[in-house]
Amino acid sequence: MGAFRPHKLCRVVLALLLALCPTAAFSEVTVRVDDAFTHVNLSPFLQYYADESGSLSFSDIRELPGHVWQTGGESIVTFGFTRSVYWFRFSIEGEGWEPLLLSLRNPGFGSIDLYAMTGGDVQVLRTGSQSAPSNRPLRHRYPLLPLPEADASETRQTFYLRARTDGSFYMPLTLWSQAAFFDSDDSSVALNGVYFGILVVVIIYNLVAFSVMQRTALAAFVGLITSFGVYQLAVTGLAFESFWSRWPGLLEAVPIFSLTFAVLCLYALTDDVLNLAGTQSIAKRAMQAIVLAAAGCVVGYAFLSFADILPVLLTMTVLFSVAVLLTGVRSGILGNRFGFYFSVGLAPLLVGHMTRAATEFNLLPASFFTEHAASTGLILMILMLSFILAAEARRPEGRRILPIAPEDDATPGQRRTADLEGMVAERTLELENALKELSQAHEILKEINTIDSVTGIKNRHYFDTIFEQEWKRASREGYAISLMILDIDHFKSVNDTYGHLAGDECLHEVANTIGGVLRRPADILARYGGEEFVVVLPYIENENALYLAEQIRKRVDLQPMQADGNELHVTISIGVSSVTPTDQDDRKDLIAAADIALYEAKNTGRNKVCNAGQLTVHEGSSAAS
Repeated sequence: MGAFRPHKLCRVVLALLLALCPTAAFSEVTVRVDDAFTHVNLSPFLQYYADESGSLSFSDIRELPGHVWQTGGESIVTFGFTRSVYWFRFSIEGEGWEPLLLSLRNPGFGSIDLYAMTGGDVQVLRTGSQSAPSNRPLRHRYPLLPLPEADASETRQTFYLRARTDGSFYMPLTLWSQAAFFDSDDSSVALNGVYFGILVVVIIYNLVAFSVMQRTALAAFVGLITSFGVYQLAVTGLAFESFWSRWPGLLEAVPIFSLTFAVLCLYALTDDVLNLAGTQSIAKRAMQAIVLAAAGCVVGYAFLSFADILPVLLTMTVLFSVAVLLTGVRSGILGNRFGFYFSVGLAPLLVGHMTRAATEFNLLPASFFTEHAASTGLILMILMLSFILAAEARRPEGRRILPIAPEDDATPGQRRTADLEGMVAERTLELENALKELSQAHEILKEINTIDSVTGIKNRHYFDTIFEQEWKRASREGYAISLMILDIDHFKSVNDTYGHLAGDECLHEVANTIGGVLRRPADILARYGGEEFVVVLPYIENENALYLAEQIRKRVDLQPMQADGNELHVTISIGVSSVTPTDQDDRKDLIAAADIALYEAKNTGRNKVCNAGQLTVHEGSSAAS
């Protein structure tokens, strides 16, 4: 008889709990791109070949006959836990397409190599969590691969991918135009900021409640949310610059430790709320055994590989989730009125985690729903369980908060009223303090979501918002407003010659140089997109805006830029426009005018300032050139 493998048991359990979805038939399709292309899910366009030995080279793969390549048609490529190397191939067809990016939305994926034929030579690009950030083609929390541009004579190009990982083989691939990817990424970061902001708010709130009530359930609840939040930081790749890029090994260690701590906290929460020792001692001992097995995974991680430990740990977490749900239901049947409520409150998180685990084991096809099941379940669980725990903490046997000593001659009714009044006053003070802390946390998160991660200045989303506000204020109060759009000349050659890391540092240096010229607090500098910046100048007439633009141009021209150990010399072109707006005007006209002036500067020699002048965009105004 073969050795017992816990993750096989998980396959059986999940197969009984979750319905399997059939895989759709698929025929080979070529990705077609044009000038309007933004992005496409690449998974349905892939053909794959499993190299179980991992010994085949690119030359061997190119010589394989066509019939050995398989097609799946899944919305996301996933093969569960496997030691095999997988090769993929896909084709792109079009004429003169814009620079394209291949994005793998799984920060912990081990390694992925891109092979492309350019001018008869094989070009290889490598990325993944096993590659140092400095060795990746693009420094980002997701593995990114810029596709080499085809020769002018080629309208169709075939690419090959070699992929391997120690964790679950979960590979959501998307083909993007570069501009569309970075615009979408800004929105994704903002949404993640909201998600983790909610977690921070809930953690602070429950910490305040714990400091007052001193209940084990509240402490365990905070630990559960925190551990899952840390786990989500790892699987989403957020905090890349702060943690994962400096200590890549944490991308494997954090899921192991955070999931184990989550199991421990969930056990403490269940034990306290359902009083397992007094009602379900067998269930308590079974849960303790699973907790010990999960803790053993942490110890085993010191001696075994990530690929050996993670399937076992996921199995333990799924078994524990099932045990908690069944225990809660049985507790309700036995008469604990919180048993059913507790199971219902935890169900979204536990079912979401089991769904994600089923995807990791390749028992369910990967999709948008399964990818976000755990994070969605966590938010729903927080909303439901917060109310349940608040009610549970106020049980008659629970601890009262600072009861007021009544007079000796007070009646029982008067004493109860005094107690209630004291509790209301205490809760009011606690709520005021909690709201103050939550407001401060909200302001910090809002500020973080307005910063461009590369340059450290404000991002495009912030510019769109603040420019609308400044325009309305200028229209209402009748003062002038000027706009600059600035573009680094020949920036593509910087990336091509020195690499994208140097290009990012160059952008940061240029942003600092521009900011050094702008001295007023009212001036707004933001990254507009790619190598473009935008400056909003309230209360500035056209003549003064031109003077500032020329100062910026000279400063950039004279200032050597330090980028990745290289000293670069770059120049900048600037378009300027000004207006005193009214309610009938459209702020887009001011942007369009500055944009036209910028293109004039680019087309007439670069490293210069061109002026659209003081616009007349409403009837009854006089223009100044």
